[in-house]
Amino acid sequence: MNNEKIKEIEDFSKGMWLNYGCKVAKEIPNRQFLMIKTSHANSILNGLSLSGIQFSAKYDERNLMLYYSLNDKIKVKEILNKAKTDTANFIEQLLSDYDWGSKESYASLLPEIADIMSISTSTLENHPPLVQLRLEMAYAHFWFSDKRTIYDVLSSILKNYL
Repeated sequence: MNNEKIKEIEDFSKGMWLNYGCKVAKEIPNRQFLMIKTSHANSILNGLSLSGIQFSAKYDERNLMLYYSLNDKIKVKEILNKAKTDTANFIEQLLSDYDWGSKESYASLLPEIADIMSISTSTLENHPPLVQLRLEMAYAHFWFSDKRTIYDVLSSILKNYL
């Protein structure tokens, strides 16, 4: 291992831990450890917290070191698998460049929203444009969380409309 690689690992290990739902990793019941290479660590951690998953993590632009509960393994795997898709880059770009008044940038999300809600895309298209935009923006914001969390958020938007 060359000196540059060793320095990179040392720098990563000196970083701060980010904790959600605990003060230290030792508080997490049935604690599991995972270290992966990803450029989506921040989005993954956002998805974990939006899903209410307790974790302790350290990350940089290329790596994620994560402790989580075995009880949340299915949700964690779902979120990590999303980060491996091409859509992950699209969602991150959409969230970083969004224009609050621009329906076009979010319109491509309606079919995915319809799929999660188990309704047709045309049903969603029949809602007023503002409701569609709220659904699309919420979906983009919660995209890295688990499907149940996304469904609950979208359902509450539709209930408030009806």
